[in-house]
Amino acid sequence: MAPRKKKSRLTTKKAKQSAVDNTFYEVEGILGCRPLNNQLLYKVAWLGFSEADDTEEAENRLNCDKELVIFAKKLIDSDTYIDTIDDDLLLVPDAKYSNILLRIDPLSISIQTTIHTGTVKFACKDTVNSKRMLLEYVRECNQQYQLHSFHVPAQKVIDKSFQRYSEELRYLFDIFDTYPFVQVKMPYELENTFYAPPPLPKLLLEPYLPGQGDASPHLFPPKSFDLGFNNVTPFIDRCFFETDANGQYPRYYAQQKKRKVPEERFGANFELRQESPRGWILRGAHIIDEETPLMQMAGVIVPVEEAHRALLRYGERVAFSSFINIPGTDYALDRREFHDFSKYIPHSCNPTCAVRLVASGTTIPDLVVYALRVQGLVKRFFERKGCSDGKIFKLYEKNIDFVQCLCNHSHCRQVLYVDQSLDREDKTKTKKETLKNLDPKFKFHGMQLVESTQIHTISDYEFD
Repeated sequence: MAPRKKKSRLTTKKAKQSAVDNTFYEVEGILGCRPLNNQLLYKVAWLGFSEADDTEEAENRLNCDKELVIFAKKLIDSDTYIDTIDDDLLLVPDAKYSNILLRIDPLSISIQTTIHTGTVKFACKDTVNSKRMLLEYVRECNQQYQLHSFHVPAQKVIDKSFQRYSEELRYLFDIFDTYPFVQVKMPYELENTFYAPPPLPKLLLEPYLPGQGDASPHLFPPKSFDLGFNNVTPFIDRCFFETDANGQYPRYYAQQKKRKVPEERFGANFELRQESPRGWILRGAHIIDEETPLMQMAGVIVPVEEAHRALLRYGERVAFSSFINIPGTDYALDRREFHDFSKYIPHSCNPTCAVRLVASGTTIPDLVVYALRVQGLVKRFFERKGCSDGKIFKLYEKNIDFVQCLCNHSHCRQVLYVDQSLDREDKTKTKKETLKNLDPKFKFHGMQLVESTQIHTISDYEFD
């Protein structure tokens, strides 16, 4: 769906005034793409209209992730493109327009539709450089596996990979026995995309503070270089299991001294399923009562200043989907490279779960997701207050970057965030240049998900 201003049979006309059309049209397909300055213009066919009505639209005005993914896959050889991903990423900073169209655009589309599980849209007028920044994050934070989704493996490859993946995941749940059980589900029917599950060496099932010491061998198991699924490396090196079996690494909680939490914290079960083009979605596996603690959020604990630096380096897409503020401290969870399953909870303006601070046995409390209502599993990632900068069409007219909500709830706020740069209306500035001139009053210290600084405790699967 995309807003257009176009004279057509649906245009509302007023006497002696120019026609203004704010109707939402449905995209039938993307037919082509060409660069114009720092934008990419897509040739769009509209459902119910003739070929003569095809138009060119900037990406920031389009809400048609499925059609973009279909188009992007046509630009590459889905069987061989993954062999050159690393080389393509090295070309990103200096890529010419031909490279952008042939390589960078498809790669960026494959990952940008999965950010925040596809429930928000980052509308950026500087399309080209926003894509460059996103792919620089992929390379520097080792997220290349997310670019493999256009390569759909054979069913027997999926089955064999999933058997090993499930066995190793269950072992991690055995080690981190306070983390709730999550069952990863493979799709029944293969579509034009396949999303490999999160690599096990990158799953962090407990917050990690650098310098934590002897906990790190279990928090960060060594990666196996065996290929699985669509030519990614999702497994743990076998030496990790052999060492543990020989007693060199005693069971995790038997040796940990710094962190003391009760075992009976989380009793709900979850399912992780993939939906094209949104990637992986986490949902409850059964009815969950309200006020039930669900799971702790995990990541690398970093100073809050790191979140702002990431915003300047990679842009809003990466920063807003990766950093969670820990209220009452000077820290945030960094989930760029290592994270837990809570990263796959969709955003909604009408959430069914929220986040509380919970005692962890250390000076830094845990962030715990809990149920607000008995159905669903969606969370509000952006602040409750609305934006004072106006509606979507006003932002388009002023060429201001913003974040649009796609939750489709009747009380959806639509605009979740508006660019805080003092140069936000300057068309000549690149994305990195506008980020260098942010309002001095604006400091990004991670997403503010916790509504109270009260620190709770949990026992017998309930808040005390």
